[in-house]
Amino acid sequence: MAVGCSSNDDSSPSNSTGGTSAHTGGTAGTSSSAGGNATGGNTTGGSATGGSATGGSATGGSATGGSGAATSGGTAGSGGATAGSGGTAGRGGTSGSGGNAGTGGMVCPAEAGAGGEAGAGDSGLVPTADLDGDGVPNCLDHCPLDASRTAPGACGCGSIGSEDDTDSDGTPDCKDECPNDPLKIAAGVCGCGSSDTANADGDAVVDCKDACPKDPALTEAGACGCLPAALGTLCLAHRYKFDGSGTVAADSIGGTSGDATVVGAQLSGTGTVVLAGGATDQYVKLPANLISALGDNATFEVWVTWPGTGGDWQRVFDFGTSDAGAGLRGAAAGTIFLTPRAGGSGLRTAISPSNFTQEDVAGIDTPLPTNAITHVAVVLDGAGKKLSLYRDGVVQGGGATIRPETNLRLLNDLNNWLGRSQYAGDESLTGTIHDFRIYSRALTAGEISASFTAGPDAP
Repeated sequence: MAVGCSSNDDSSPSNSTGGTSAHTGGTAGTSSSAGGNATGGNTTGGSATGGSATGGSATGGSATGGSGAATSGGTAGSGGATAGSGGTAGRGGTSGSGGNAGTGGMVCPAEAGAGGEAGAGDSGLVPTADLDGDGVPNCLDHCPLDASRTAPGACGCGSIGSEDDTDSDGTPDCKDECPNDPLKIAAGVCGCGSSDTANADGDAVVDCKDACPKDPALTEAGACGCLPAALGTLCLAHRYKFDGSGTVAADSIGGTSGDATVVGAQLSGTGTVVLAGGATDQYVKLPANLISALGDNATFEVWVTWPGTGGDWQRVFDFGTSDAGAGLRGAAAGTIFLTPRAGGSGLRTAISPSNFTQEDVAGIDTPLPTNAITHVAVVLDGAGKKLSLYRDGVVQGGGATIRPETNLRLLNDLNNWLGRSQYAGDESLTGTIHDFRIYSRALTAGEISASFTAGPDAP
């Protein structure tokens, strides 16, 4: 506080030094008192704390006994608040240096703003490059070249869709060597789609290495596959002529062990079985494991009359299993089938070891002819890995190349049906079956043509 002259002498003021101690951030201004001692001449808070001036106004800014402007500490530093109440800012003070900005947690390296280092949200933040355009700057993006992700995840960057789990086995496709086989995540000794331990016939060879996994006496196929060569040159293994009446469709070649059962209908008595189709669920049930016991080569031959009515995906035959199990329809879990009309297409056959995503398809755009007895043959050449389709003795289309892991002998054929699909949503076959034959070898084009010419009643 300044000491003045006598308090009675208003006309002769004495100048006093306003503030003697200025805080960092600005020197206190010099204040003159008019007509008396200046009270509170010292300025308080000249420095800027965190970028703002604290207490920038003078305390007791009015001079006692006369008029006079109180001094203020100094001009606020960059980023500081406005002057406090109690007096106007003095004019003599030096501007305080701007303090460092308050800490704010840096999210990306950036250039410092004026007056100090830039913090989070500071106007000095410089936008960082975003190479993949996903809205996350490169400095925060652990996959800066992959717009689909910002962190590698289980499959790394640049692996769109690879974290999908196609077979729902709990292992993402990028880590699953068998992404379409829910029972395996590694190929093992048998490859995808085949069990490494299954041994159906109980011999010393696991099924995937056994050419005849349903016959304990054979591990190599012969002239008629896994069936006796005594079947003859054509290796005709099973034949259903649908003679007689009732519900038993006798196997005239394989004997009673191969007999089939008509479900929901009966034999016509004229050498046919007539199926009403639609939702009637009428079909013919062949014994389980009948197809896989053939080996890897087979020919399926049928004479059928189809009226062309009903939905797509009816089945002339469907051998395999569904995900619902034995005797039940659900979704195919391994099948070989023939349909008179595929969805939006025509006559088609296909084979799949486990599900439809691995189907090998042979077909044409034209459906099965309507209201006429038609001869159809499906030839599976396991050795040549070829699936072929014939109609009335003539090959249709170019056929299909079968993938290496697809083997008929490994088909889980619990549901061997004529007129019924493994898929619950497919209608039953509307039509008449005149003759159905199964061979344990791949017939040649000439043999198929000869069989068509002989007709369904030939011995």
